[in-house]
Amino acid sequence: MKENTIFVCLLLLAIIINASTSIASKHLMAEKYLDQEKSQQAVDEYLKTADDNPEDFDLQLNAGASLITIKKPDRAMIYLKKAAQLDPDSSKVWNNIGLCWIIKGDIQKAMKNFKKALSLDNKNPDAVLNIAETLLLQDDFKNAINYAKKGLNSEKHITALYMIARIYRTSQNFPLAIEYYKKVLELKHDYINPRVDLGYTYLYLNQLNEATREFNRTLNLNDTITSAYYGLGIALYMQDKIDLAQKSFKKTISLNPDIIDAYLYIGLCEHKKKNYHLAIRHFKQCLNKSPHYNYALYNMALTYEELGDYDQAIKLYKKAISSDCRDYKSMNNLGLIYQEKKLYEYAINYFKKALKASNQNNFIKLNLAKTYATINYTKTSKDIYQEIISSEPKNTPLYEVAKESIKDLDK
Repeated sequence: MKENTIFVCLLLLAIIINASTSIASKHLMAEKYLDQEKSQQAVDEYLKTADDNPEDFDLQLNAGASLITIKKPDRAMIYLKKAAQLDPDSSKVWNNIGLCWIIKGDIQKAMKNFKKALSLDNKNPDAVLNIAETLLLQDDFKNAINYAKKGLNSEKHITALYMIARIYRTSQNFPLAIEYYKKVLELKHDYINPRVDLGYTYLYLNQLNEATREFNRTLNLNDTITSAYYGLGIALYMQDKIDLAQKSFKKTISLNPDIIDAYLYIGLCEHKKKNYHLAIRHFKQCLNKSPHYNYALYNMALTYEELGDYDQAIKLYKKAISSDCRDYKSMNNLGLIYQEKKLYEYAINYFKKALKASNQNNFIKLNLAKTYATINYTKTSKDIYQEIISSEPKNTPLYEVAKESIKDLDK
């Protein structure tokens, strides 16, 4: 009987060991999938194992966390609440519940859970940085910086530096943003996201050589980063390196055909090369994906205008104005077309609309004054020219044109 008892004990021990090995194996498999960025496989592994072992805290926590990676907050909370029942004092659980609320768009509930996580472990760097992130979402930049700096003395030091850079960039403190991006990259040269962000910061500041450098460095590290190709394309386009820009935008589309601005910029590249029909083709591709995209409508109208197809241009400018009632450029161009067609009443009407939408742009005033002069409304024309002279600095081109125009009207 004793030998049978020993055998049964050994058998039970073997079953327990095998079960533990199986759980560990599935856990490692899930982690492997996460490392390979195969999120769905990771989730499937975690869920299957967690469902089979409802009393295992780590498995419930990992199942919830894995669902967060694929933005399934409601399902994630089911597992995280089970984990909270198993260990209500776990800071990690409440931190992850906070992330669920961030995904669901409830910042207040997110903050409540992040603070609970921090109260349970005041050294939890994830909770600290998530509070900073939540404050950033609320544009509370000062407190966001304070929390992010608390993460500098943790194992999340680099993440904290990156967050500080992002906060400064969002608050438009660009010198400090650049300083902190550089600190991140000194510690981790191959960190893609801050390098791309640094490129876009330089782009915003019109520091095009620096932007080009950072985007190229990013692509040397990883040549599949869509945002780097797109940013590089803009930097090259702004430097008038049209062929290189076009190549970069085409690569952007090959990686992600849903980036509509890449089609727009290819159209702009073709327009600069005076390949107007090719430009129109790309503007149409852009509008197929976003039919009311004002800038695409405007540039397509402008291209038809340059081809002399005024009817198509008029139609598209009107669509552009329908998509954005503040589009004074389309209004002004419609005025110029009607002026060219000698439909002066229509021209005056659109110039007046453009003036209202542009807060009294002097270039548009000049067009309106010329139109009134053409139909012999001399006093009205001179009054508008005088407005330009009064509001423009002396010796600027507009000032001189208005001054000479009044002299011509007085002859």
